[in-house]
Amino acid sequence: MAQIGYKYKLRLNWRTKDRLNQWIGANRLLWNLALSQREMIEHKEFKFRETIAGNFSSVNYNYQEKQLKALKDEYPFFKDLPS
Repeated sequence: MAQIGYKYKLRLNWRTKDRLNQWIGANRLLWNLALSQREMIEHKEFKFRETIAGNFSSVNYNYQEKQLKALKDEYPFFKDLPS
């Protein structure tokens, strides 16, 4: 059975293009901040596991979601992003 795919091309004015590029850049920054936070905490927990036998929990979505308010205060352009 053949699969049919469609391509769409958006024709945007310069204001809309600029706005979309701002959103993309802000989302990329948010992703990289969250990723680096997870990597940093996982690295610290790995070091703790080597020395202390304990049960450490990982950073999850709920933990990082609670920190978004403080992040929006630090980076005000995050307030302009759509939910």
